[in-house]
Amino acid sequence: MTTQFSVLLQSTFSGALGAALILALFIIAVIVLRLIGAWMLRINEVIDRQDQILHELRKMNNRYE
Repeated sequence: MTTQFSVLLQSTFSGALGAALILALFIIAVIVLRLIGAWMLRINEVIDRQDQILHELRKMNNRYE
């Protein structure tokens, strides 16, 4: 006994279209997890702070040359 939904599901996830859909969902999941992780760990703030420190170090280094 097959329902219309199971037939639709089988036809949707078969072949190249199904592989492309699964790949797209995987890529979207990775991007979302990366953004959530960066937000939780405040990686953007750390990178900005490192840029400030690097700028100050370069400024100090040029002063002594």
